[in-house]
Amino acid sequence: MDHRITVVTEIRDLESEAGWGRSEKTGRARTACTCGLDTGITGVQEAIDVGRGHVYEGPVPRPFTFTTRLEAADETLAETTRAALPGE
Repeated sequence: MDHRITVVTEIRDLESEAGWGRSEKTGRARTACTCGLDTGITGVQEAIDVGRGHVYEGPVPRPFTFTTRLEAADETLAETTRAALPGE
């Protein structure tokens, strides 16, 4: 079974400033896997650690895909982030 792990980091919108949309990280995230693993909302580092631990359970790493998404990001921020990350 291929495990598809997704870490969704939470961001929240702030008041716009001079016409510019603004957002900030909340420090919270959620990790989920296609096998049913779901951490619920936790701290970002905990979510990442659980995802890594899930992949490396046992003597040989499981086949996996590791994805990070921004929760509630507007399309401009999401597109900018995608462009900045090679292979995304």
